[in-house]
Amino acid sequence: STWGPFSPFLVMAAARELPEVSADNFRDHGERQAKDFVSVAKAADGWVAVKEKDGVVIHQRKTEPLTITRGISRIALPADMLFRVVRSHDHLRACDKRFKDARRLVALDDDHHISHFLYKFPTPLKDRDMVIFEVGRQLDGVFVSCSASVRTDLDVPAKNHVRCLIQRSGYMIEPTDGGRASVITWMAQLDPGGSIPKAVANMQSSAPLILATIRQWLEANPPGPTGALPATPPPSAVSEAADDPAVDAEEAQ
Repeated sequence: STWGPFSPFLVMAAARELPEVSADNFRDHGERQAKDFVSVAKAADGWVAVKEKDGVVIHQRKTEPLTITRGISRIALPADMLFRVVRSHDHLRACDKRFKDARRLVALDDDHHISHFLYKFPTPLKDRDMVIFEVGRQLDGVFVSCSASVRTDLDVPAKNHVRCLIQRSGYMIEPTDGGRASVITWMAQLDPGGSIPKAVANMQSSAPLILATIRQWLEANPPGPTGALPATPPPSAVSEAADDPAVDAEEAQ
């Protein structure tokens, strides 16, 4: 295929022509999304080593217009248990300081959801929100939890936020050490929207270090003997503060 590992199904997001997920097509859409994620995450060619820190090996793949960033690490937890951890939004509350909140808008079934996420951005930028299609499944011997932006008719206003577009984001988990541990890959490709140039957004390479934070969190708060997830702090409150004139110049897209 002339597209290589990049399907036109997901390349559309870069052009802001987002696909629509419905009760009629979500299973086929989810399968394509998961296969695309695994294909890109496993691809051997095109990746450039960026750094290795805290047990996370970070690479980037320069693609137009959005660079793909990938991190790979090892966590001493069986793949099925680690999959349950990353499928829960609670791991973001515990491990991602930028995460504000998330709510599921539609549960199409246990493995496919449409959700609304809110993220903090540094001042003077406005915070970001996104509406994404979340897929969690086993595929060719690995566990996949991946997301991409979709179009929806649901009313999901987010005051003082700029809409961020996710081309692909999530985790791939592969069993190792006879099933006692996992190799986990985090990968993301996104357009933060607003006035942030894509060239600046493409320089961000530290986000995969969330894998080190997840590993440290699980070491300090191991899942229970029945596989129960560790306790997490409550979700942060969504800010409803008035517009700040210092950031009004940023174009909301």
